[in-house]
Amino acid sequence: MNVFVIGGTGLLGTGIVRRLAAAGHDVTSFQRGETDGALPDTVTRLTGDRDDDEQLRDAIS
Repeated sequence: MNVFVIGGTGLLGTGIVRRLAAAGHDVTSFQRGETDGALPDTVTRLTGDRDDDEQLRDAIS
């Protein structure tokens, strides 16, 4: 399953992303880029502002 996580390197997001990746899901993490969370290499990282509708829309597509 393809999973898009907003805030994938935050306190809760890191654990969620790791578990999803470990379960074999294709995970994309959309983050501000302020934290370099230790995520698996299989996770696609996108940097942007979730409050910017255009950036979020582009990331989801």
